[in-house]
Amino acid sequence: MKVITHPYTEKQWRTIDALGEAVDRRLAALKAGLTMGGEPTFVCRERPEAAEWRTDALGEGKRGKAERLLLRLKERLPPGGLLHYGVGKWYPGEAWPRWALGYYWRQDGVPVWRRPDLLSPEGDTRSIGPGEGRGFIRRLAENLAVNPARILEIFQGPERQGVLPVSAGFVLPLLRVDSGGGRRWASCSWALPPGPLLARPGDAPLGLRLPLADMEWPEADGLLSEAGEGSPVPAPGLREEGGYVEGEPGTIRVALAVEALEGALEVFLPPVGTLEGFLHLVEAVEQTAGELDSPVRLGGYPPPIDPALSRLGLVPDPGVLEVNLPPARSWVEIREMVQVVYREAEACHLDAFKFQRDGRIVGTGGGSHLTLGGGTALESPFSRRPDLLRSFLSYWQNHPGLSYGFSGLFVGPTSQTPRVDEARHESLYELELAFLQLERGDDLSPEGLDRVFRHILVDLTGNSHRAEFCIDKLFPADNPAGRLGLLELRCLEMPPHPRMSLALALLVRSLFAWFLSQPFQGPLVRWGTALHDRFALPHFIAADLARVAKDLRQAGYPYQDEWLQPFLDFRFPHCGTMSLPEAELELRQALEPWPVLGPAAHSGAASRPVDSSCERLQARLRCAEGHPLALLCNEHRVPLAATGVEGESVGGVRFKAWPLVDALHPGIEPHVPLLFEVVHSGSGKVLGSFEYHVGRPGRGDYPDLPEGPREAERRWAERVVLRERGGPYRPPSSPEGHPACPYTLDLRQKKGGRKCGPLGSCQD
Repeated sequence: MKVITHPYTEKQWRTIDALGEAVDRRLAALKAGLTMGGEPTFVCRERPEAAEWRTDALGEGKRGKAERLLLRLKERLPPGGLLHYGVGKWYPGEAWPRWALGYYWRQDGVPVWRRPDLLSPEGDTRSIGPGEGRGFIRRLAENLAVNPARILEIFQGPERQGVLPVSAGFVLPLLRVDSGGGRRWASCSWALPPGPLLARPGDAPLGLRLPLADMEWPEADGLLSEAGEGSPVPAPGLREEGGYVEGEPGTIRVALAVEALEGALEVFLPPVGTLEGFLHLVEAVEQTAGELDSPVRLGGYPPPIDPALSRLGLVPDPGVLEVNLPPARSWVEIREMVQVVYREAEACHLDAFKFQRDGRIVGTGGGSHLTLGGGTALESPFSRRPDLLRSFLSYWQNHPGLSYGFSGLFVGPTSQTPRVDEARHESLYELELAFLQLERGDDLSPEGLDRVFRHILVDLTGNSHRAEFCIDKLFPADNPAGRLGLLELRCLEMPPHPRMSLALALLVRSLFAWFLSQPFQGPLVRWGTALHDRFALPHFIAADLARVAKDLRQAGYPYQDEWLQPFLDFRFPHCGTMSLPEAELELRQALEPWPVLGPAAHSGAASRPVDSSCERLQARLRCAEGHPLALLCNEHRVPLAATGVEGESVGGVRFKAWPLVDALHPGIEPHVPLLFEVVHSGSGKVLGSFEYHVGRPGRGDYPDLPEGPREAERRWAERVVLRERGGPYRPPSSPEGHPACPYTLDLRQKKGGRKCGPLGSCQD
C-alpha cells in the first residue's frame, strides 16, 4: 500500500475544477446563499507513537505544532487579523478547558489588530516582572475609563508562616454595560476573603484559576447584565463616580487578567457578547501595548460568533490536531483554503494520514467533517428550505455507499457517526413521521425543524452530536447561542490528499445544488442486515457510489465515477492477487463494524472498550470461460455473488484476527493465517492457494509502527504468502453463508481456530 501523492491526472483535476465552478454558477442562479466549512485533522509525523497523536487530546508537543501552523496560515490569510491563544471546550473528566488557537479578521477589511510588532512572538524568552503586568493593566484600565482601584493582585503557591506566595498576575472585574451615556466599561469591588488572594492550583491561564468560590456573591438576578445588540437600555444598579461607571459590590463576576506566561505578557480577555464590545476591548489592549512598548499575547475567551468576523481555528482532539476552516462562499475560496491548509500542515510535518503496524495507511482518525450553512442562521438554506434536510437524509439513507465509502475504520451502530437506520430499529418509522410533518406544514420554522428531528438524529445513547447528520448547530430551540444555521456531515474521514478533499466537497455541493432545484423525496429503504453484509464489501459500495454519480450526471452535474476510485482504493486497500491460468483471485480489505462492549476497569478507571478483534476481507474471483471454480477459506466454501461481469464474483470472509481479552466472544480463537484455495468445483482439485497473515508471517504482530512509507509498503506486501500451484483434492461443498448474511462466510460460526501466542503468532 502506497501513500497517495497523485490521486488524479492533471486532465482529471482540470475537469473537477471546472465542474466546481459550474456548480457555483448554478448555485448563484438558484440564489442558494450556501457557505461550506470544514474540520480537517492532522497527526504528527515525528512522534506517531505518542499518546497525544494516538488517543489523547492534550500532550507536550501538540500545542507547539498548533502555534507554528497558525503562524504559517496567518501569512496566507487577509492581513490585519488577530492572533488569539484562548479557551476552548471543557469536556467532562478534564481538569480545565482545552486550549483553542485562532486567527480572526473582519469581512469589511478593517484591521482588528494593526501592529503585528505588538504581538509577542512564538518562543519569546524575555523576563517579565510583576511591575510590568501591574503597569499594563493599570494603563489599560485608564484607556477603558475603568477605575484602576478595582485592580486585584492574585498570588500563587501555599501560604506558609513567614513566607508569602509569589505574584501570579492581576485581575480587573470588567463588563460592557449600557449606561445613561451609552455603552461603557464598568467594574466593581469584590468581597475578598482574608489574606492574599490565592489562585487555584493548576497549569491553566490565570483567568480560569480565579478563586471565585472563596468570595461572596449576590443572587444570579443581582448580577449586572452585559450590553446587548440594539438600542441601549441602562442597566439598574450602576452609578458614576469620578468619571468611572461602577456597579454594586460583586455585581460583575467576569474579569480581565494579565499575567507573565512563557515569556509573554498574556492578556486574558473576559467573555464579551457583542462583536462591537470585543473589538473595542482589543483596540484598547493594542493602544496600551503601543503606549508602553510592551508586546502582548491575547488569550481568554474568543470573540462572539458574528457574520462580520471570519475565523480560522486550531483545537486539540483525541489523537489529532483539528483545523476549523472559515465558511467559504464559493468553490474558489474552498479550493484555495484547502490547498493552503494541507500545504502548510505538510511544512509543519503534520500528515493527513497515519500508518498502522501492518503497514496499512489510514485516515487520521479525527475525521474531516463538512458544514453547510449560510451567512447567518436565518439566511441558511436549511432555515429557508426545510426540504433540503429531508433530501439529504433520504438520499443518504438510500445509498449506504455514501455512509461507508468515505468513513473511518470504526463504523456501525455504536460508532461516532451511526447511520439513522443503524442506531435504532424503529428510527426509520419515526423518520417517516417527521417527513410527514414537513409535508403537512405543521411547523416549518427553524425552531420547528429542530424539534421535529432533534430526537431522531441521535446515536444509541440519544447523543445528537454523535450522529451522521448533526443538527446541534442548526437552530436549537433551547439554545439561542447555538443557532448558527449549520448542518454538519460527520461521517467523513480525513482524505490523505487535498484534491481528494476537494473532490468530496464537490460531491456534496453537487448534491446540494440538485436537491435545491429538485427535492429528493424517494421512500426510505429497509436495508436490514444487508448494511453490514452486502455493503460491508467494497464492490457493492463502489456500485452504489457509481449510482450516485449517475444520478448527478442525469441531473446535469457531470460527476464521474473515476473520481471516486482514489477513495475506494484508500478505504479498501488491495491486499494481494493470485493469478492462475484458470482464474485470478484478489483480496481487499472490507468493512467490519466494531461493537462497543460493556464497562471494564483499566488502570483503576472505568471505560467502554471496543471489540476490534475481528476483521473482514473481500475476495474477488475471476474465472476463465468454461472453468467452474469455487473458493475455500480455511477449508470452508466462501459464498460468491455475481458482479454482473462475466465470470466474476465476490464474497466476504469475516474472521477473528486477534486474541483480545476485551472481545464480544473471547472464547473463540483466532483463525489466522487464513488459507485461501481456488478449487475446481467439479473435481475438487486445488488449482492454487495462498496464506493471508494479519502480522509478520510466522512471527506475530509487528512490535512498532513502520518508520516510513517504504517500510509500510514492505510490511503490507509481505503478509500474503503464495503457495505452490496445484495441490490435493478437496471434496466439493455448498457455500456456507448465513441466511441473514448471505454474502459473508463468518468463520466464527465454524468449529476450530488457530492457537495464538501473545503477539498473534498462530498455528493450527
